[in-house]
Amino acid sequence: MVSSIRVVLASRHRVFCETLTTSLTEDPRLRSAIEIVARAADLDEALGLLERHEVDLVLLDALLDRAPVYPRMRRLRDVRPGLGVLLLGIESEEGVVDGLEAGALGALPRNATLADLRRSIEAAVAGDVACSQEVQQGLRERLVVYARRDREPPGEPEDPQLTPRELEILRHLHLSNQEIGDRLFIALATVKVHVHRILKKLRVKNRRAAIRTSRAMGLLDGS
Repeated sequence: MVSSIRVVLASRHRVFCETLTTSLTEDPRLRSAIEIVARAADLDEALGLLERHEVDLVLLDALLDRAPVYPRMRRLRDVRPGLGVLLLGIESEEGVVDGLEAGALGALPRNATLADLRRSIEAAVAGDVACSQEVQQGLRERLVVYARRDREPPGEPEDPQLTPRELEILRHLHLSNQEIGDRLFIALATVKVHVHRILKKLRVKNRRAAIRTSRAMGLLDGS
């Protein structure tokens, strides 16, 4: 493991930051390898710290500034290219996918342990995708579901099981990807991923067909 990893903690919860700092600096496997450079309470403060300090890794609260941080996360890497970002407090598998799509090296759920965090930091610094065992299992199960759907015969699905975010994007599918991203405050690449999933779940090849199918299934009722 590379020595002296310079870390910034970014969370609006000061007690959380202080507790995490203590845990990391007292951990026998990490205390000699990690240097907590500073703590940030919001994204602007984190950006300022990156401009003033050499930083290798940011431990980033997924709900920094009380809103999902994924659409704005690239600003950190714009300031310091090559920066590693590890998301903390992810609440769903969709959040993991959004975070990784936005450039994070890994993601941990709110119930992650210190051991999970240690393994994720070590993986992130090595340049590997760093997720807890719980998140990895969830992603594996999702891949199995997608693989099974690929083998199903074509036809209108009885229940496409769209997520709340996918339904939200479905209601805006008449707009361009960029317009959807601007309206919903999500990254363009994330919109493309969701649109791809929507078409796959509805078993259609284009947006017009997705809109027709979703209307026939009542998915757009009330929108």
